Amino acid sequence: MDQTADRPCHLVWWALRIAASGGEAWPVAWDQATTIHSMEPAMKPLSSFLHRQLAYFIGSQDADRVLLFRFPRTSSAVFHHERAQIIMRRTEVLAWVFMILVDLWIIIDAKMFPPDVVNALIVGRLAASFGLGLLLVATLMLAEKATRLHSYLTLICLVAIPVLFHAYARSVFASSPHLGEMASTAQAAAILLYEQLPVIYIAGLALFPLTLLESAPIVLAITAAQAVSDMHGWRIDSLNASEWASLWVDLVIGGTAALAGLLQANTLWRLHRLADFDSETGLMTRGAALNWMQLNWHGREPTSKQIAVGVLAVPPSSQSVDRTTDEGGAVLRFAEWLRQHEQPNIQSVRWSGQCLGLVAIGHDGTTIQKILDGIPVSIAQGTGLQVAIRVVERSREHSPSPRMLVEAAERRLRTR
Repeated sequence: MDQTADRPCHLVWWALRIAASGGEAWPVAWDQATTIHSMEPAMKPLSSFLHRQLAYFIGSQDADRVLLFRFPRTSSAVFHHERAQIIMRRTEVLAWVFMILVDLWIIIDAKMFPPDVVNALIVGRLAASFGLGLLLVATLMLAEKATRLHSYLTLICLVAIPVLFHAYARSVFASSPHLGEMASTAQAAAILLYEQLPVIYIAGLALFPLTLLESAPIVLAITAAQAVSDMHGWRIDSLNASEWASLWVDLVIGGTAALAGLLQANTLWRLHRLADFDSETGLMTRGAALNWMQLNWHGREPTSKQIAVGVLAVPPSSQSVDRTTDEGGAVLRFAEWLRQHEQPNIQSVRWSGQCLGLVAIGHDGTTIQKILDGIPVSIAQGTGLQVAIRVVERSREHSPSPRMLVEAAERRLRTR
């Protein structure tokens, strides 16, 4: 496990020390923050232990394959798009469900509270419903071309709208002379339901495949908003024991929801890693490459018009002895060379058994041709034949689909 991956566990370790010392360890932690590498050898056992325990929780036997804070840079664009779509589709469903429930709850408010309180709550509910409606429209428009940024922003809006309504409702209850100590048992129960809203929002994060770096800020923001609304005059010492207990419940449920989201994210990533990358060579599979091209095929950006495909046939061995073994070794040598020469938006692909190549988004065929022409002769050592390479471009072939563009390149390779 590399040292960079260990540093989040170092931060967790220092956070535990600060909490246990009541804040006295904070100056030491601040001094160590800029020189964290000096403690890495001593922290290695604890870091490995934490990663191993999280790996067991997630269901992986390999602690190095546990994703906590971010996904690897080698993750396919198809994976990021599908995860973003999952987040946005679930946001879409929750948006219209909340929009209906927010309006229907007016009936309960009307039976529980005085008219002045009900009128004020109706204003807040209509505003929240309008915001959820806008969010619903946004998710419907952006879902097909969903990105990580789009999905995360819509998720934040889904959480922020109810949080703002909760703060507004608390101010309405606090300003009403008919509530407070004069509230009936039924009114107190209804107000208690309003108080539990932050817990519901935090628990809802368990429905989304998020890393800790994505879910933790939302949990902490909701908890902080709850703490601020409980304070009197921005004084933290004004919080009573019941309010501290409520914040603790928020953090515990938030941690559980974050772990559930992390489990989803790791499971989705592992499934995509198996489906998107060839187990023998580590190159992107044909299906994943076609999906990646399809994501950009109908885009309005100029880069979507520049799609190029390069194919090369690994030449068969000229020797009869151990021919199968030599061909397999040649494929691995070519695959390793292609992986080492990948560039941004250029992905190495295994099109079929002996057919490898590249696919590029936003690059013309000349770029791919230069890369493939740079394959050294030593890579094909033992085959005794020259490597056949063909490159096609979308703009020249006028192919109606990614599949037909790849098939055009393969036809040229067979008719060489």
